[in-house]
Amino acid sequence: MASATGINPLAGVAVYSDTKAAVIAFSDALRRELRKTGVRIIVVNPNLVRTAMGAGITPPAFTGSVSATDVSLAVLKALRKKRFWVVVPRRLGPMLRVIKMLPTGMQD
Repeated sequence: MASATGINPLAGVAVYSDTKAAVIAFSDALRRELRKTGVRIIVVNPNLVRTAMGAGITPPAFTGSVSATDVSLAVLKALRKKRFWVVVPRRLGPMLRVIKMLPTGMQD
């Protein structure tokens, strides 16, 4: 379980963003190592999840927050479709890819 902040780090949660980026990189390397073994790796990158951990955090206006049920359903779908990479909500994925292509100043 990673996080959208592992893809697009946020100010104020640097250590959290760092650990989630490490989960993403480790999972990708592990996926490559285990590619022909039958073991599958799935990286789930949810936006802010409405749980006690996220209490008091204001979600981004455009993407909002997601429920634990939303994340669970995305995991089940990824298992069925044999996907490695999942972003929840799904509409956030393309936006994160575009943001990473922008110059640093524009990303901020």
